[in-house]
Amino acid sequence: MSPKPADTSVFQANLLPMVDGSPVNVRNLGPHADRPHAQGILATTTWLKGAFSTEAEVNANQGSQEGDGLSARMMRLGIVGSTRLVRYGMTYRTADQAFYQKSPQEQKEAWGEWKNGPIDFAFRYAQNAAASTMNPLNLYPQRTSPHTVEAAIGYRSGIWDARLTSGYGTESDVLNHGAESLVQTETMTASFRPVSALTITPTLGYRAERLEWSSARIDSPSASLTMNYKKSQRFGITAIGNYFGVRSSDKLVDLDTIGGKGIVSWELEPLRDWKPQLSLEGGYNLQVNRLMPSAQTENFSGLLRFVLATM
Repeated sequence: MSPKPADTSVFQANLLPMVDGSPVNVRNLGPHADRPHAQGILATTTWLKGAFSTEAEVNANQGSQEGDGLSARMMRLGIVGSTRLVRYGMTYRTADQAFYQKSPQEQKEAWGEWKNGPIDFAFRYAQNAAASTMNPLNLYPQRTSPHTVEAAIGYRSGIWDARLTSGYGTESDVLNHGAESLVQTETMTASFRPVSALTITPTLGYRAERLEWSSARIDSPSASLTMNYKKSQRFGITAIGNYFGVRSSDKLVDLDTIGGKGIVSWELEPLRDWKPQLSLEGGYNLQVNRLMPSAQTENFSGLLRFVLATM
């Protein structure tokens, strides 16, 4: 009797070498000793015909100048399960200070998704020992988020889709001795495609922050509109407009920021293995300080960019 091949639909395992967070291939192979880089191993397993899978990744920063090899590592563990309508998972991630050349990071996350036809519901809980909430629509770049709970519901049809996300959590102000505050966020995002070449994406947001060391409350409404027109593979136009406001109940902060940007890009004729691109970008930004009108700022910007080779 001839031997039968193993049944890999029940269980399958893979072991991949990693460089800079990506599987090793001909693009990232090469001499790395002259620059910082991360090397590691990713192990994955799949069970029960894809209904359950695990990931384990370990990376070491070979170019780190701080500490020894043991103190410049990142480790990530993940578990994902799925059925016909539900997907769920958990992730644990930790990185030493020398791995990112900044403060140590640790993250624990649990999430779940339920999808039935065009309706999608998602839930997420995250616990971060160090994180940054750098968002281009807000003014809080020096915050950490120890605990975050988010729930979202979405609907998708043929030419449009919409998603409502609600979040609640705590934040610590790095510049204010780690003072904590309670934060609630609401975000409504939609995407409309009247024709295949045009995509219109409006976004509405609201953020309420209550400072635990005082009775003050900070309200931050926001809105943005993005239009992306892709006439062909080589020509595209992008227009972005946004608004962001910050107001405190103690009347110490009252700011409004209005901005916009337009980008026209062309992809030129390829030159051997190179794909040159040319883009023209113009921007406008206005910040109004209602408590100090003399501090109002307004600026215009323009940029002509030529990229000889794209990655």
